[in-house]
Amino acid sequence: MNVIPSFSMNNEKSSCGRWISRRIKMVADVRYGLGQPPERNAEGLPIIRATNVSRGRITEKDLMYVDPDDLPLGRDPYLKTGEIIVVRSGAYTGDSAIIPDKWNGAIVGYDMVLSATRCAPNYLAYCLLSDSVLDAQILLLTQRAAQPHLNANELGNVIVHLPENVIEQNRIAVYLDASCASIDRAVETKQKQLEILDALRKSIIQKAVTQGLNPDAEMKNSRLEMLGKIPTRWQVRRLKALSDIRYGLGQPPAQKDDGLPILRATNVTRGKITEKGLIRVDPEDLPAGRDPYLAAGEIIVVRSGAYTADSAIISEEWAGSIAGYDMVVTARRSEPRFLAYALLSNYVLRDQLLLMTLRAAQPHLNANELGSVKIVAPERIPEQTEICDYLDRRMKELDKVRDNISSQITTLTAYRKSLIHECVTGKRRITDADLAKVGAHV
Repeated sequence: MNVIPSFSMNNEKSSCGRWISRRIKMVADVRYGLGQPPERNAEGLPIIRATNVSRGRITEKDLMYVDPDDLPLGRDPYLKTGEIIVVRSGAYTGDSAIIPDKWNGAIVGYDMVLSATRCAPNYLAYCLLSDSVLDAQILLLTQRAAQPHLNANELGNVIVHLPENVIEQNRIAVYLDASCASIDRAVETKQKQLEILDALRKSIIQKAVTQGLNPDAEMKNSRLEMLGKIPTRWQVRRLKALSDIRYGLGQPPAQKDDGLPILRATNVTRGKITEKGLIRVDPEDLPAGRDPYLAAGEIIVVRSGAYTADSAIISEEWAGSIAGYDMVVTARRSEPRFLAYALLSNYVLRDQLLLMTLRAAQPHLNANELGSVKIVAPERIPEQTEICDYLDRRMKELDKVRDNISSQITTLTAYRKSLIHECVTGKRRITDADLAKVGAHV
């Protein structure tokens, strides 16, 4: 038996007594889920896929149901309470969640399943979420290939640290169950606040770009089913009559660390350009005959995939960047910001663009479809500018509130992660008082 004073690399003495280190394969059995998905059946059994696993919890987002009669022979695809599903590949590789009673009997998808044999399953589940396991071991293993991937042998060789006494393992897990549930409720409350804020944002944009700022303006029938009345001095035009539309690059140029930033769909989020996953490319590798450079005031519109129809205006900060696979709108007979806000409004994004993307199995939008979108706008550019100035101020106010709430969520999430790490490495001793404080009972 390998007995260690603690799990930290600096060999700090644990306050929880005798702890041991074990490879996962010594305390649990590892098996693969299904190789191929069974036929769908709306009245069948739920199948838990990578997209249903989120930081220790099973979510119902995009949950699918499959035909149990189409399950392959020779596999054990049924999940049992207390088993742990571990994502095997893709963007969520290494994430995991324990199976609660609610999902007992569900089908495991392409991922892996751990069945604890010589430790408390709920304690093992928390180990898999800790920095010492997830960040320091599993995620490092997944980075050895171009596509994140984890196999049963790699997972089985991951080292976990645990109290020798199973009762102590359960004590820690019970404490974490109660503590994490409290944190999760706080995060959920904050996320609902963000949803309310997002709804308010959409409402403000919708009202401003369809009714203007004068509540006493004379109104007329827009003859658009999704809108109703608009100010008398406003007009209805198709986007192609107000702007030029061009495609970005068909193929990505070679990457270059000190090259130019290329803006892809993943960099476009609800009217803003984000740096998440930003890559840079070699300007010498840009194809001839295209106009890939983005100018301030142009609008990038996502062409396909999960983010189809999302859009963002190019600020001075991103002027000179390269347009990726998506489309670019250049305002010619309108205030660019007005078009940008219109493209984010419900009557354009929800009631026109997103409906177009549903015509194919894979969400997709082309220049002809985008150009056919109907836009309502004041005839006078100065009025459009006035509306945009108002919206800029309101969005800045809302962004400040959003950033504050998002910061609180980040803090809570970091605390949750830190708490798990401290508890499963023996750095925090769980006393009866701790259990009583969180209302937990062993």
